[in-house]
Amino acid sequence: MSALPDSPLFPSEGLGSPAARRRARAAWLMAGSYGLWLVAWVMGTPLFSGADEWAHYLRAMGIREGRLVGDRLPEDYAFPDFTPVQQAFLRQTSRLIDIPAGMLPQGYSCNAYQSEQSAGCTNQGGAVPEPRRGATVTGAYPPAFYLLPALAMLPAHGPTSALLLARLANALTCALLLGLALRALAESRWPAPSLAAFAVALTPMGLATMAALSPSGPEIAAGLTFAVGLYRLAARRGGGAWTWAACIAGGVALSLARALGVAWVVLLLGCFVVLLGRVGLLQLARSERRRVLWAGGLLLGALILSRLWEASQGARVPVTLLPGMKAWREAFKYYPDWLREQVGIFQYLDSEMPAWAYPAWGVLVAALVAWRWPRLARAWRWRAGVLALGILAVPLGLYAMLVRNSEFWLQGRYVLPLTCALPLLFGVGASQPEREEPARAQGFYVALAAGAGVIQAVGWYSNARRSAVGIRGPWFFLTSAEWQPPLGWWPWCALVLVCAVALPLCVGLSSLEERSHRS
Repeated sequence: MSALPDSPLFPSEGLGSPAARRRARAAWLMAGSYGLWLVAWVMGTPLFSGADEWAHYLRAMGIREGRLVGDRLPEDYAFPDFTPVQQAFLRQTSRLIDIPAGMLPQGYSCNAYQSEQSAGCTNQGGAVPEPRRGATVTGAYPPAFYLLPALAMLPAHGPTSALLLARLANALTCALLLGLALRALAESRWPAPSLAAFAVALTPMGLATMAALSPSGPEIAAGLTFAVGLYRLAARRGGGAWTWAACIAGGVALSLARALGVAWVVLLLGCFVVLLGRVGLLQLARSERRRVLWAGGLLLGALILSRLWEASQGARVPVTLLPGMKAWREAFKYYPDWLREQVGIFQYLDSEMPAWAYPAWGVLVAALVAWRWPRLARAWRWRAGVLALGILAVPLGLYAMLVRNSEFWLQGRYVLPLTCALPLLFGVGASQPEREEPARAQGFYVALAAGAGVIQAVGWYSNARRSAVGIRGPWFFLTSAEWQPPLGWWPWCALVLVCAVALPLCVGLSSLEERSHRS
């Protein structure tokens, strides 16, 4: 493959120039809005209602108590209501944890999988007064993204404060990764397409997952950051300091987050190689030799650490290289559910948004692709199209070849670290400058970000309604809520509204700066 042509829309510019500083401020403002959104999700979601959050809490609690990994389960340990194959898998991922007195939660799952019931019953939740020894099904998960939450738990004296502190620490990690990605996008002289694509790439489910205590949140944030760095490098055949930092931090974090992280790193690197081409790859290696060596060495080290951990502690699931037709039929049958879950189904995977919100998010993605397609460089356009189809097919293969063999369900959030990179393929891609008209395009990119902001707010509010009054309760629940977050609902609703408005404003700010610069 030949290298892509240089894109004049991504020229080098002094990092200290006034225009560059203004674009950086727009990116940091956008990152700040996502950070505040994460805080609103943390506070507006009842404790222990995130996916497997009780298990992740116990995993972090074990590290807080000085054990990087707990003891293995006895061979005869049973998990009620699970099939023999599922139990065999859970015995591989589970470990026994010593839980201090007053730190084991009880009574917080009273409305689990009962979406019509509010979280009001969790107000009676408490803690087991005596020390206990219990099992967590995530006990063998890689420890990297439990370390900061475990440290944040140290001053806590009960499960409520411990989980809240751990959530905030986890959200801080995600916010830093998102900020790094957005700052890398601001190195472009025309960042509006990239920022709008980022707003479409980060779904409500992505933010909700980042706000719960789970390594899935940092994994999704790392996937976004790694993709931003790689695509920026491919579009320019080089990059500034922030772009390389996004590559390194995103790639290392993605490698260490979860067992599947290694697969996402390999697939995203494959996308990078296809986009750049053989000649472009050689040019990058020659022109940025030192940075390539540093990035490659750190990434390789993280991949090796991940594989060593999985070899000693991880679960082993058989891989079916040639699945039968039954497996593929099941995968295609469940595919629409996985798409919906990637957009947003919250808490115990029982809290949905209004039905219109899911196709609306699809319209945003389709509009971005349709608008950018004729404006992308020819080589990038067709390669990105093929890669996008491949990314869409990954959940099918993952289920048919691997997840199905464990007899567990593939959840949409499992593949978000990869699928979130799809809109970025078209937003960050090398453009044909003569086909891009910033004055006319400004309104499109602002509208795209505005649409993403509206659906993000709808997702948060839908989750809040399920918590406050249940999914059958009134949509205006602020005065009749059976469960309320700290400070009540009004401040968090106001904060979410501000964040929703901030997304299009930040994209518009970057566009206005470019217009004034060109004029």
